[in-house]
Amino acid sequence: MSVEINIPGIQIPLGDWDATPGSVKAVVTVLSERLAYIEEQLKQNSQNSSRPPSSDGFGQQDLSNPQTLNKKKTKKKKKSSSDG
Repeated sequence: MSVEINIPGIQIPLGDWDATPGSVKAVVTVLSERLAYIEEQLKQNSQNSSRPPSSDGFGQQDLSNPQTLNKKKTKKKKKSSSDG
């Protein structure tokens, strides 16, 4: 019975995976599932979950919406001419 494991960015040759002890395979499988779950949690914010906006963190902006990027307009200072 050969099992292929899906870990993004890591390729394990089938021969190596078959030679791996069952206990190690179980640990690798559990850890890869936990990693996938944690990565999905990190992608959540107040826009795509039931979390309050205060949980988004300080200074994080929604990069998918260009209107939110330009909320703050910078004021240009007038140059003062001082004639000594």
